[in-house]
Amino acid sequence: ASAPVFAEPVPVESLLGDTAHAVAVLEAEADLDGARHELERDRDQQGWQLTGAAGDGIIKNIVSANQAISYPGAQGQLGFSYPLLDSSEQKQRAVDSASGKVEEKQARVDDARRRAPLELESDYARYWGAQEGMMVIDAYLATEPEVVSRLQLRQQKKLMLQSRLTELLAGYEAAHANQAQLQRVLDQTRSRLERLVGHPLTNLQASAVSLPEMQGIVAEDVFDKYPDIAELRAKADALKAQLDDSSWYGMDASFNVLGAVNTDQRDHQTGGTGFVGLNFSAPLSLLSVRREERERLQSELQGVRLQQRQRSEELIADAHAALDRLAEATADMSLAAHKTSSAAEALRERQLRSNV
Repeated sequence: ASAPVFAEPVPVESLLGDTAHAVAVLEAEADLDGARHELERDRDQQGWQLTGAAGDGIIKNIVSANQAISYPGAQGQLGFSYPLLDSSEQKQRAVDSASGKVEEKQARVDDARRRAPLELESDYARYWGAQEGMMVIDAYLATEPEVVSRLQLRQQKKLMLQSRLTELLAGYEAAHANQAQLQRVLDQTRSRLERLVGHPLTNLQASAVSLPEMQGIVAEDVFDKYPDIAELRAKADALKAQLDDSSWYGMDASFNVLGAVNTDQRDHQTGGTGFVGLNFSAPLSLLSVRREERERLQSELQGVRLQQRQRSEELIADAHAALDRLAEATADMSLAAHKTSSAAEALRERQLRSNV
């Protein structure tokens, strides 16, 4: 693997404005758009329903106790039906469920829009770190031809043991392995950055990023806006609305307005029928069915609330653990800076001895 040829540095600020075209954001927005259309569809199915039928066959009308008239005829009917009781609540429960899905998808969209810039900054910093490491390794490997020849000459003059020469040469082999590893990191992070900004980033050169000051206090009320919590809250609200709209569960009813036309195909006489009425239907165990359904909704609602509570506690614990890892990383950075200073001093001393 060879080090890429970089162009002018691209600051992270110039890429943050393109995160609206990230694949994850576009997918979340597409899911939200689909959920909104589903909600509008369920809302449009509420209210009056148009009914109709048509047929052709034999019609038999009773004239008296011993007389009936049969004739071939065509029949068509058209009417309107308005759902009542549980029939109306069923449609409202569908709207409640669709509304909950819209809220869940909206939470996912908000999360994707907030997460994309954070992921971009993280991948950008990782890319910069690999880029800096690649520069160090390239500078180290550039000395390989001259240094290896000198070491071999020292070993030939019996100024160095063969084991020491092998040990030093192993350092260059490790550098080649690290170079390939860093190249893989560069390719992976650049690919993720391209997905986050929605366009290719060829010959990307990153620049150093200043980390903002991190507050050590975690406000627990902030987690109410976390997407997992927002989704569970929306699901709980949808279940609560469905529970409220199940008072007439099991008892279906509708108000019907119907008109029918009959035509005698033999002598072409036409007749008609008009009908206005109420239709009811209910299972024999209506009270048991209604109770079981409401208890099912209550159990599911209780389970969602428990999940919401558990997830909130997990998020708080994860946030405190993240702050602890940040403090640990800060201490590691201080140690690394101390080691770098020590190595620089050792290099200066060796340079002086080499000059002597």
